[in-house]
Amino acid sequence: MVQIKTDEDVCHIPVVLLTSENEDDKQLHGLSVKADDYITKPFNINILKARVDSILQNRKFMRERVATEFKIGPSEIALTSLDQKLLQKAIEVVEKNMEDADFDVEKFSSEMYLSRKQLFNKLKALTALSPSDKPIWVK
Repeated sequence: MVQIKTDEDVCHIPVVLLTSENEDDKQLHGLSVKADDYITKPFNINILKARVDSILQNRKFMRERVATEFKIGPSEIALTSLDQKLLQKAIEVVEKNMEDADFDVEKFSSEMYLSRKQLFNKLKALTALSPSDKPIWVK
């Protein structure tokens, strides 16, 4: 679990622990290693679905908020998480290549050391924008 939440390629994927371990210390440990939720067996499938739906809706809300309200400036980002570091690096790469008419998604992904698909998935998950989308705050 810790590997998922510390791997830049997949840390944006929600993790729900479904386990028979129902002791408080086990639940606290699961949540302390950044699980999005901890559900013990036996479980109610409707509650599981509702919790997963809630996590996904919260992520969607955050992506939409970022896409409509959040204006990123490189000096405004505190480097406290892998996602913020990835966004910081993306901003730096784009700023460095602003004048390059040949700068495209291929070059962007190459400079980010990610495949096109990984770059697309990460940026879409974090900002609701793809690498080729123009943010609404850009005129």
